[in-house]
Amino acid sequence: MNAESFNRELGLAIKRLREKNRMTQQNLSDQTGLSRATIANIEAGRQALSAYMACVFADLFRCVDLNNYFPDIKSNQKMHLRSHSELTDKQKMESLSVVTNAIVEKRSS
Repeated sequence: MNAESFNRELGLAIKRLREKNRMTQQNLSDQTGLSRATIANIEAGRQALSAYMACVFADLFRCVDLNNYFPDIKSNQKMHLRSHSELTDKQKMESLSVVTNAIVEKRSS
């Protein structure tokens, strides 16, 4: 999978999550600090998502297993995201720790 395909798959996953959570692009913009146009570009695969913003989106959508948040770059399989409710308590705690550490590291840099 090349970068263009990766960004397109990730953007589609974000769009599905946004719609599943009954959010508009403007709602998502307000919660992430990104412009609505940036959200539209990410969803369309025209703009790459930074690692920091991936953590912000994962936290916002409660997609705490970041391995399932990104497309598999070694195959052409569709990306599947786990719902927060499908995770065990241990997985939730481990994932929360990963996201929290990433946010703390970003804020301290």
